[in-house]
Amino acid sequence: MNYPKHLCRGNDCRSARHPGNAPEPPAAKAIRLATAKANAEKLKLAFLGTLRVRNIPQPVGEWKFALHLDRRWRFDFAWPSPDPRPWAGIAVEQEGLHGRHQFTKGFIEDMEKYRTAALLGWTVGRFTTREMTSGVAAEWVEQVIAARSRWQR
Repeated sequence: MNYPKHLCRGNDCRSARHPGNAPEPPAAKAIRLATAKANAEKLKLAFLGTLRVRNIPQPVGEWKFALHLDRRWRFDFAWPSPDPRPWAGIAVEQEGLHGRHQFTKGFIEDMEKYRTAALLGWTVGRFTTREMTSGVAAEWVEQVIAARSRWQR
């Protein structure tokens, strides 16, 4: 049965009328994933460059946290504290309009991740791709580091 796109449910939309819902061919998927990986690497290098310009220590990429809670959460970039008190560390997350962030389930799971990080003492900054590459995220990290050094005196 062919419903208008806004009324589609389940597999009813996998038809010629709604080609956007058809399964992606394997070759097209491989190209899409390779392009996404290359773009992610460019973003990472650009962000690390903005940190270097400001003489900010390089972060650890894909830092796992909350392992004691049996979670597989990772921060995109993290500066873990050598002494977990009073802070666990600083983390930077790159948020996008694609992937898991555009779906309700992924958005809700990310909210749980950030709430848990706050309870564990992490300071988490969430940034767009443009903010990551323009220096906004690096400036924020610099401000957090400066604020913490003032509080620890």
